[in-house]
Amino acid sequence: MKWTAEQQRVISSRQQNLLVSAAAGSGKTAVLVEHILERISDPGARVNISDLLVVTFTRAAAAEMRERLSGKLMERLEEEPENRHLERQISLLGQAHISTIDSFCQWMVKNYFYELNIDPDFRIAEEGEQRLLKEDILDQVLEEGFRTADEDFLHLAAAFGGSRDMGPVRDMVKRVAAFSESQPWPEEWLESFLAKYNGEIRKGEAWQVELCASLKGQLAVIARRMEDAAREAEAGEGLAPYADMFRSDLRGVQRAAGEPDLEHLMAALPAVTFVRKPAISKKTVYDAVKKDELSALRDVLKKQVTSLAEKYGGNLTETLEAEAETDGDRRALIRLTRRFLAAYREEKNRRNMADFADVEHWALDLLIRREEGVSHPTALADDLGRTFREIIVDEYQDSNLVQESILRTLSGESRGEPNMFMVGDVKQSIYKFRMARPELFMEKYRSYAEEERKAPGCRIDLSRNFRSRQTVLQTVNQAFSRLMGEGLGGVEYDRHAALYYGADFPEPDPSAEMLILETGDSEEDAKEQEAWMIAERIRRMIAPDSDFRIWDGKRECFRRPEYRDIVILMRTAEGWTEPFLQVLSQAGIPAAAQTKSGYFAAREIRVLLNFLRLLDNPLSDIPLSSVLLSPLGGFSAQELAEMAAGLPDGPLWDRLVEGAALGRCREKWEAFSARILAYRRKAALLPIHELLEEVLNDTDYRLILAAQPDGRVRTANVEMLLEQAMNYEETSYHGIFQFLRYMDQLNRYEVDFGEAQVLSEQENLVRITTIHRSKGLEYPVVIVAGCGKGFNLMDSRANMLIQEDLGLACDYIDP
Repeated sequence: MKWTAEQQRVISSRQQNLLVSAAAGSGKTAVLVEHILERISDPGARVNISDLLVVTFTRAAAAEMRERLSGKLMERLEEEPENRHLERQISLLGQAHISTIDSFCQWMVKNYFYELNIDPDFRIAEEGEQRLLKEDILDQVLEEGFRTADEDFLHLAAAFGGSRDMGPVRDMVKRVAAFSESQPWPEEWLESFLAKYNGEIRKGEAWQVELCASLKGQLAVIARRMEDAAREAEAGEGLAPYADMFRSDLRGVQRAAGEPDLEHLMAALPAVTFVRKPAISKKTVYDAVKKDELSALRDVLKKQVTSLAEKYGGNLTETLEAEAETDGDRRALIRLTRRFLAAYREEKNRRNMADFADVEHWALDLLIRREEGVSHPTALADDLGRTFREIIVDEYQDSNLVQESILRTLSGESRGEPNMFMVGDVKQSIYKFRMARPELFMEKYRSYAEEERKAPGCRIDLSRNFRSRQTVLQTVNQAFSRLMGEGLGGVEYDRHAALYYGADFPEPDPSAEMLILETGDSEEDAKEQEAWMIAERIRRMIAPDSDFRIWDGKRECFRRPEYRDIVILMRTAEGWTEPFLQVLSQAGIPAAAQTKSGYFAAREIRVLLNFLRLLDNPLSDIPLSSVLLSPLGGFSAQELAEMAAGLPDGPLWDRLVEGAALGRCREKWEAFSARILAYRRKAALLPIHELLEEVLNDTDYRLILAAQPDGRVRTANVEMLLEQAMNYEETSYHGIFQFLRYMDQLNRYEVDFGEAQVLSEQENLVRITTIHRSKGLEYPVVIVAGCGKGFNLMDSRANMLIQEDLGLACDYIDP
């Protein structure tokens, strides 16, 4: 392969900290594999694959890297059959440290458990099991809170507890716990805020400085637009009064923006005034179009300033007094979180299980000794660190503080032997909700030099895109150079961040298109209208008389597109996939969706789970009705109505028993009820998956599903349920009741598996998937849908906000 100059620099980099900012489609994985290959193929360097620590973001990425390295090594060995060094690398590949950070931490803990005083035979808890256990522990912690009747806790419960089940408080505790566990020293992090929330008024805190800077930035943007508008009015024919208006407005905005601190700025915002919009006589000769544009812009800018004044204007002292009033709620939250984490840790120890957060913190304890807030590397950290000639981190923008602390401690930086090789792209950072810290990437992006051998490290930008056509890259650059900046996206979309054409597609180069749709007020109608617009564009593209052509790389020719060449990408599948599939079907366009939701909504899964609920409690009316009306029961709605007609109110089971005694569907009911009672006896002895297998075999339900439309998907869904039942049997919970809780937790917290995918890549239909799931894939024709969908701002409107450095903020509520 012919490498670019930048790629070759990455491949050849040695003995330095290196940050590779690798844009989408820049051949990052190929370069990374080549870098590792060059390091271990050089017999003079005496570097073995086992001397490298390679950390990937997913198991799939680690497996792919092993596979690629194995293939490349075998190719080289064929060229040099006598090379014993290459033979040795192939034999060492199986034990090389190429894994996720979680797997590497687990390896450390399993090998050095004696330093931690833990049982090395612990198991990693399944996600559903973790959620069940957390709910059980929260029950205990909240009950203890009510028992002790602490004043802060009772105020928190009254303010945020909700009307029934303390659900909002439970969610708040879990969020604080998750944030704390993403910190290297969770207890210290919680303690630092607990000490601060003492009910005192605090001026000059970091959040006040940041808010002041943010408000000034917004006012500066408004001021610039007013200046531009004034100049346009001056240049326009007959619009001089508008120029005076904008300049008058501008003076008020500039006065507010010039205030020295938040206190003065908050007081100044409501004082910003706007002159009356001047009337321009119809007799005056003027540019009518420009007048209307400037008039509309003035309304927008005035509304923006008024909105800032309404939201942030006022007396800072009053705001801080209200904030101090929330200190009791914040103290209660932190204490609850500490008790929850302690009880959760104790219960995990009792069950000899752990989660990935535990494993990462254990690994950190192996490497760092913490004394009075100061960290010292352990002897193990030094010994282990010296075994790694280089530490390679893929998708570095998604690292968190714990992972960063582990890897930096293992690196040779403290010994004056920098050896961190970090690859990523902050523009592709999407895991902030999982406590990723893209700021770590940006800190190095700014401080590392572009030239070699400059402290504290070197940065190389891989900006050439080898995946997309020139027109795609131009469109992306034009859009994001206007949208993305430090304030929105965390990085300035400048010449370093832009994408550059690196592929070699033959002409012609089709234009990128933007389809604009005017919609009504209804969001559902808008989705359907957009789907019809896209369906019509696909039909025109596919039509026999269409002149639209795509390049077929395998055949090396242009051809008309087929349905399989087209993908529709969405920001989210939820609420969008179904209307699009429905419209495309009506338009005669075959389509399929790849989603990560829909499993628990599938009818066959609902029926089987309701069957288990029926075995757990036959007096539950809804599960009983669901099963009776399904192929597992074989009853019709008419038969159930006739059996229960005229009988006293009560559980449906009792009414059906009485109806059967009166001769209504007696044989059918007796056969069904006998089967249920037999399964209830077996349920006490059999594992869930074996019980379900018996039900499926006895009732031929699997065959019935296979004969229905989408039968392959339905039967695959059932197989997934059996697999989940087997996973459940590996947990510390047992029995039908707990399995149903387990599945309910997965459903409630959207740990959805998605309907089973049985789609072949060769099937000629349009794919619908999310932008996230399409990462790394290539399609000849890409349609990006739902661009008009607003941002999800639910987090910013929550009753509690958390930020790693600023701490907690709660709504001020006086119950």
